[in-house]
Amino acid sequence: MDFAFYSQATGSVPDLSHANYQVSNETTQQTCASFTTSEDEELFKINNGGGAVKMELRYAIEAKRAGKGLDMPILEQMHRLPKQLTIEEEERRRVRRERNKVAASRCRVKRKCHVRRLLKESDDLTKSNNSLQNEINKLEYEKQKLEGAIKNHACKMSNNAFLEVHGTTKDRLCRYGN
Repeated sequence: MDFAFYSQATGSVPDLSHANYQVSNETTQQTCASFTTSEDEELFKINNGGGAVKMELRYAIEAKRAGKGLDMPILEQMHRLPKQLTIEEEERRRVRRERNKVAASRCRVKRKCHVRRLLKESDDLTKSNNSLQNEINKLEYEKQKLEGAIKNHACKMSNNAFLEVHGTTKDRLCRYGN
């Protein structure tokens, strides 16, 4: 575990005997004795199972606050009392929940339709792509056949006759000649 920040701020490495994952009652009592209130003891007992990382962060925060000359705040748990709702508020809440259920259901249906549409589009594009790839393969095969035919073709016309008919010599026209 890296206590670089803590040791820089305080000049020592913290004692982590209480930061084990399995904490004995003895260690908990010794550590809890340093707290000021019973609420702090309870919070420590609850949070003590969090491990060494949590303790490292706690020490880092304590060191920062000590460096600034501040004490650690005592955190009190806020107890929230359940509020009694009026009949109108209950009705509004019920209606809102009902509308939310309907909207959530509609959203799920919409999402399913969207996914189906995307899957269909994906299938169509895949089929189209395969079809185009087959067409490319056929055209490449035909091109190879035609190139082979041109390469193997023996032109029987003389250059002068060819020039009269085509307006150019057969050497210029037949690049693939023998």
